[in-house]
Amino acid sequence: MDKATLKALKDSIKKWEKIVAGEGEDKGTINCPLCWLYYGSDSGTCVGCPVMRKTGLADCKGTPYTNWVRHHMEQHLDMFSCVVYCEECKKLAKRELEFLKSLLPKKR
Repeated sequence: MDKATLKALKDSIKKWEKIVAGEGEDKGTINCPLCWLYYGSDSGTCVGCPVMRKTGLADCKGTPYTNWVRHHMEQHLDMFSCVVYCEECKKLAKRELEFLKSLLPKKR
């Protein structure tokens, strides 16, 4: 993993740590450091993103993020500035955080 990708991944993890703590919000591609690097890049949507490399799918499909967005749309009628509104939100945010942490390079 190159330095720019690692920094974006770590910054994305920090974003989700804040969300889990009730101090941050998810605005989709607008405030995702990985999306800033890879979403809509010249090589194609999400190509090179460690999330897509893990799942083989664009737009964070196949990750806990899908359930996070669905929950906010169905339960809170919100998908543009998602925060932890309820216990289910917190559980889903923790799952996304753990997923992102799993993408960090393994220490040798």
